[in-house]
Amino acid sequence: MTPRPNANRRGGFSTIAVLALFALAGALFLVWTRDALQQQRQVRLNHEHAQAEQLAAAALSRATAQLAADAEYDGEVWRLTADDLAQTYDAEAAISVDDDDDQPTTITAVVTLPPGDAPRVSVTRSTVLHDTTPTSDPDPSPGDSP
Repeated sequence: MTPRPNANRRGGFSTIAVLALFALAGALFLVWTRDALQQQRQVRLNHEHAQAEQLAAAALSRATAQLAADAEYDGEVWRLTADDLAQTYDAEAAISVDDDDDQPTTITAVVTLPPGDAPRVSVTRSTVLHDTTPTSDPDPSPGDSP
């Protein structure tokens, strides 16, 4: 008895169909994996950016307190370790104080995560300190009301 040609054709077609389905499933798996990794990177970057924002605010508060304690304070590089942050990376806040006699004092903080040649996140924040010392105008006497 001779083999029927239709049976061989069906077997070949089934093999090709199964291989095509495996290729499609593999491609979908790769796309989903790539998207999941990209989302994970984006979430980590968003977290690091939020942390850098908080560190910049803390650096400005730190500089304001230092300036209140020491009028000669002109800034610093505040280094935070991974243990300080409870993270896997270090951070650095470069604080500078611009104390021009003609202008209000400006404090600038530049936070980088992680510090070094290729930081993933860098945030710059500034604040202006206005002179709050009382003026030397005499107090009006109680009888001089308008």
